Amino acid sequence: MTYAHHNAFPGIEYYDERPIASHPGLTTRELFAAMAMQGILAADMDWVDPEDRAVQTLTAKQAVSYADALIAALNEAGNNG
Repeated sequence: MTYAHHNAFPGIEYYDERPIASHPGLTTRELFAAMAMQGILAADMDWVDPEDRAVQTLTAKQAVSYADALIAALNEAGNNG
């Protein structure tokens, strides 16, 4: 099962071979959304004003929607990873 709230890249910071801090990293949903946003922004969108706040908000919402869709599809496919 793929969970949106699970950490994608958790880590532990060490000092003198002892753990001193934990870093949760991005959640799976945040990672998938960032990857989707990267793809959206890489598309040829010369007609879009990158400074337009409405465009920025729509792009972010689309990226999150793609992330949620990927998580749902992985779970439907029976992904247990």
